Amino acid sequence: PYNADFDGDEMNLSVPTSLEAQAEARKLLLVQKQVVSSQDAQAIISLQQDSLLAAHCLTADYVFFERDEASQLAMRVDTFGPHIDNDTILLLPEPAILNWPSQSAKGGSGKLGGLWTGKQLFGP
Repeated sequence: PYNADFDGDEMNLSVPTSLEAQAEARKLLLVQKQVVSSQDAQAIISLQQDSLLAAHCLTADYVFFERDEASQLAMRVDTFGPHIDNDTILLLPEPAILNWPSQSAKGGSGKLGGLWTGKQLFGP
């Protein structure tokens, strides 16, 4: 919180404009990079109840995702680490259920598609 007590305090803001500067700012300003223990230089961030509950719900045995949902979730799961570069192509795993009538197509067209489990998307 900013202590705005009107005694001459000021705040400066820098906005990166180039794509390179934006990428560098995103990397340097990650919360995981800023909240570090002075004892062993490890991040002191841990799972809280909301994220733990969400992971439990998304990986339940009865939860399945169609290709569009699976792609969106897989894109946001940060399990790839530093060994993935811009030239690496990431693919979804094979669907757990191969032939399933798609509900996401306009009007539920009945086009056959696959279903992925949350466990497939969260784990290796």
